This record gives sequence, structure tokens and C-alpha cells, in this order.
Amino acid sequence: MTPAPSFRRGYRVSAELASKGRPSRLALAAAEYGAAWARGDLQIRLAFLDPDHLDAERGQANAAMGELLRQTGGLDAVRLKLALSIYWIAKLQPEYSIAPPAFYFADLLDLLDPRNKGVRRVREGLRALRDLGLIQLTSQRPEPSRITLLHEDLSGAAYTRPDGKTPRDRYLSIPAAMWTSGWMAALSGPALVAWLIIRANTPFGTDADVDGEPIWLSRSRVLRYQISRETWETGCRELIHYGLLDRRINTTRGTPEDYHGFLAQEKEYSAIARYDFGPRTTGSEPGTFSRRVSLRLRLDGLNRRVAPESWQQLNTTTGGPEDVMF
Repeated sequence: MTPAPSFRRGYRVSAELASKGRPSRLALAAAEYGAAWARGDLQIRLAFLDPDHLDAERGQANAAMGELLRQTGGLDAVRLKLALSIYWIAKLQPEYSIAPPAFYFADLLDLLDPRNKGVRRVREGLRALRDLGLIQLTSQRPEPSRITLLHEDLSGAAYTRPDGKTPRDRYLSIPAAMWTSGWMAALSGPALVAWLIIRANTPFGTDADVDGEPIWLSRSRVLRYQISRETWETGCRELIHYGLLDRRINTTRGTPEDYHGFLAQEKEYSAIARYDFGPRTTGSEPGTFSRRVSLRLRLDGLNRRVAPESWQQLNTTTGGPEDVMF
């Protein structure tokens, strides 16, 4: 197969487009260039983020997302964003291989000082992805190193596009607008992680054009993704701020047994039966309240470009009890 052409020859933008607000014009220009290569949305296997979809025989406890967050303390998502961006751009290229210069990804992710410090962070990230088993790096100096995709489950197997026909090939779809509207650059690490988790647990999650039904995620289910409660709630608040997530708190009066029956009826109505989501209760005596929080992604929100003033106004300080996301 003929290798994909070099990004260096086609990617021509000035670093002067960078700005303090996110996303910068530089990031948007880089995303439009990448979209021409990606030619559509990203379908990435659930094994990338959900340990429940890993091969049990290999005894692997952590998925790629959890490993990448663990490496950086959970808040710096540059490596996670870099991995998703590489899969997005390379998924339709010959041999699933691309050779972009490091500064391209620094532009795409809106890293500070993209031609110097940003390039160093991208190169560190590429080495981390290689060591983790998500990509293969082949040096071809003086041209940029060639990046070849590997399977998302960290097995080191060759990459193939998921088709969803087998449990191992189940995937979630990330709309191209995540990049072209600037969200990949603007969202914090916790917000991106929360978006991915909710998307993975939403019925119709393989269809990039359908919001799906509201879902109820238990605390144990969320923590299964190797993130903290603080990361989860901070990320959800940010998504709500941007209009990418709807949250509704429902309460009911009665015993926990009554509430379990009520929840079962709601599950059946909403066609959510893949997981046994339990309720959050505030008491066990008759007359006390039980509560559940429903979450629903607003995929139409991704088609809006991030407003710089909205990014600057973002407040992710710790909220009160009413801000709980379980």
C-alpha cells in the first residue's frame, strides 16, 4: 500500500493564530485540516475506556483511558486527547498510518506555546502512547515519525476498524464536531472523561446523530472507570455549563423497596437494561426521600463552536449537595 502523504506538505497555518481564549483560530484551522483526512466521526472500541470490555483471560485491570489518566494524575488529558485525535485522523488511512509533525497536534489541542513547549508535550505523549501499546512509532528522519494504530485494548494486536458485530468490537461514536467545533481543545480532562463515560453508557451510543435516552449511573459504575468522584462531578458541571449535558434530579417518597420497584419500571420504559443501576437513597424509613440523577448528552451542542467568553466564564469550583451527579 502507498503510505499516506506527509502532513508537512499540506498543513500551512501560522502560529500567530493562537490566542488566550479557547478554542483559538489555530486549533480550529488544524481541526478543519484533520477533518479532511478523517472523513467522518470516530468509532472507538469500548475497550479503550471500559475495563469490563477487556479480555478477561489476559488479566488486565485497567483500560487505556484509565492508564493515561493515572500517568498524569487524572487532570491533564493531553495524552488522552492525543490518542483520540490520532485514531480519528488515521482510521481511514492506508495501513492506519499517518506521519504528521508534532506541532500539528500541538495546534489541534491548543497547547500553550505550540511550536516549543507544545511540541515537547506532544512528543512525550507519543512516547507514552507507544509504551502503553496504543500506537507504533517508526522513525523516518528527517520526516516526522510514522504513527501506526494498534488495537485499543492494549494487547499490541494490529488495528482493525470496529464493526460492532461482536462484544469485543462494540464501540462508541465521537462526532467529528468534537474537533471541528473546538470542543476537543476547550474541554478539560474531567469534562472529556465524563462525556466519554456517559456516551459509552447511553443507548444508541453507536449513532453519532442520536442523543439517546437519559441514563442513571451508579457511583460504583462511574468509579469502575478508574476516576475519582471529584473528577466525575467537576466534569459533569463543566458539560452542563457548556450546554452539552442535561441533568435532572428525581425524588420519590417511600421505602427503598418501593423505590427499587419504581426504578425498575422507569428502566423498562427507557429501554435501559444493560447495567443494574441502583438508586441513591437518603433514608430507609417510610416517608423519607430517595433520589436519582438522570443525565442526557446534548449532541446537538457539539455543532456549536465554543464561545471564548463561555470558556473564560467557566466555574468548576466544588458545588454543594445539589450538584451531585450520581
